[in-house]
Amino acid sequence: MKKVLSKNITRTQKVNVKTNSKNHLFQANSKSMIYLLILGITFIILYNYIYDNKIFLGGDNAVYYITGCALAEGQGYTNIHTPDMSPANHFPPGYPFIISIIVRLFGENMSIVRYANGVLLFTSIVMLFLIIKELTKNINLAFASSLIVLFNAHLLQFSTIEMSEIPFTFFSLLSVWCFIKTYNIGKTLKQPYFWILVASIIVSFYIRSLGITLLGSTLIIFTLNKRWLQVIVLTLCFIIAYAPWYNRSEKLGGNVYSKQIQMINPYQPELGNMKISDYPKRFIENANRYLALEINSAFSGYYVLDYQSSSSWINYVLSILLLIITGIGIFTLKNFKWFIFILISGTLLILMFWPPVWTGIRFILPIIPLLLFLSITGVLFIIRKLSKRLSENKIYWNKAPLFCLFLIPYFSPNISQLNQNAKSNYPESFADYFELALWCNENLPENAIICTRKPELFYLYAHRKVNGYPFIDNTNDFFSYLKNEHITHVVADDLGFKSMNKYMVPAINNNLENFRKIKSQNKTNLWQVFYTDSIGYSGERDSIGRKEGKGKSHYFDGGIYEGLYHENRREGFGKFIFPTGNYYIGEFKNDTQDGTGTLYFKVGGYITGKWKKGGLNGFAIQYDEEGKIMKKGIWSGNKLIQAQ
Repeated sequence: MKKVLSKNITRTQKVNVKTNSKNHLFQANSKSMIYLLILGITFIILYNYIYDNKIFLGGDNAVYYITGCALAEGQGYTNIHTPDMSPANHFPPGYPFIISIIVRLFGENMSIVRYANGVLLFTSIVMLFLIIKELTKNINLAFASSLIVLFNAHLLQFSTIEMSEIPFTFFSLLSVWCFIKTYNIGKTLKQPYFWILVASIIVSFYIRSLGITLLGSTLIIFTLNKRWLQVIVLTLCFIIAYAPWYNRSEKLGGNVYSKQIQMINPYQPELGNMKISDYPKRFIENANRYLALEINSAFSGYYVLDYQSSSSWINYVLSILLLIITGIGIFTLKNFKWFIFILISGTLLILMFWPPVWTGIRFILPIIPLLLFLSITGVLFIIRKLSKRLSENKIYWNKAPLFCLFLIPYFSPNISQLNQNAKSNYPESFADYFELALWCNENLPENAIICTRKPELFYLYAHRKVNGYPFIDNTNDFFSYLKNEHITHVVADDLGFKSMNKYMVPAINNNLENFRKIKSQNKTNLWQVFYTDSIGYSGERDSIGRKEGKGKSHYFDGGIYEGLYHENRREGFGKFIFPTGNYYIGEFKNDTQDGTGTLYFKVGGYITGKWKKGGLNGFAIQYDEEGKIMKKGIWSGNKLIQAQ
């Protein structure tokens, strides 16, 4: 009887344990769903509040969109905006491929692409929630951290831009989650998480080359734990997947992006490539910038960075403190601390060797979710250690992360600024630039080829073939480039890039005979280019290619000038034959008639006197074709105001 009773009690206990486990699991899942629902509602509100329908002015977004459209149209991974439709070889094709799917489904609409990035941001938040839940077994910490990450202005801003940062963030977090699940299940290949891990690492790498850190950290941990089969399969799959892109790049002369990383300055290729001795200097320069500005910005969400002013020592202290707290957060993890450490430190290490001119938060953006989570974990660990009472109360400790939600108001000003930016118009210079592009779409022939500083952005509005300009100091070589590329028009803009006044404007000024201004939009000008042999300049130049001394110019409209030049301007004594047949002989200043001179008419007669800024100003006499005086006196603005 006792044995039977004992067995019944044991069975009852087992049933109760199973029932309690199921109830606990149900409660946990219910809580997860509630938290995810709150995250979803918050995301929808935030995204609609900060959504910016304007085109991002960086330019890379236009490249992604254009190449994505090329794939969608079946034209391959090509630069369909360029005259020769050259193969695209600058960015990996992963994100353009994602765009091509969107374009195939919904048509060419940049707004849909932006909304897709918004969806990927939310799924990134969901992945982060699942990762934290797996790492800490603390659902409250997962919720609090995910919600705080959702309020990060950098992530929100890039979720409204056609750029690869948010897709890369999603696939990176997916890789981390699948790694955790794969590792927990074991060494077998007969599990879906391992194959999703392989696929997500490959996709991440095809979106951004920085995805190599995911591959590296995964292989290191697998190797240390002697998971040889998983190491071999992952390595082989990656090589097989990467080989086509590598071979294609090599046939095209090597990856452009990789070449730029090796340059001293990608925007000044004439400076050459880096030497081994240059890399420590680059490391220090980048580390200094990240500590001064971008680390703080990544954590705070403050995105208006001043790269011109020197930073306070407080910024350096805060950045170092945040990194230390993040490190504490990493090593408080019971599992996978070394995987997370290698992933984050590897990413930061690679960024230290990026060209210093590539500034901005975008490069560190994909690890911001992990950095924020780990810093919160580090702070909570420190508080827990400082308070024995907290450390002894497990229930209170599990709920403690929810107090972190009080940090959300700290991020509100940045969110409000995003909202204001979304409501604002384009800067005047870019508004003029796009307005001029629309004019080109309506007025230029379809075979026009336009050279401009931001060719991809211009193409989105002009729908005409475009090319960038070379960074060549020699203006004759610059003009030869325009001729060889069959450029029909050039845009001299006011966007604020130094290269415009360093390369494009001098080339126009030094070869002004070959250019005709056909449209002005405030300070942005469209010039038509002429290449006929009868047009151009012959004569003396100075050391930087400007007209200097004696010379002769034949202009596109038939005008001819022969005389003295100074710094590309007609300056001194000379003769100018107008297209009408009239001609002027006399003094010039600042490229126009100024001083004593005579204007001879094709039909006969002439005017001689004082000229100012191209017009008669002062005493002058007009003679008819027989040499008789017709008018005499004081002139102003080509009008006789006082006869004598």
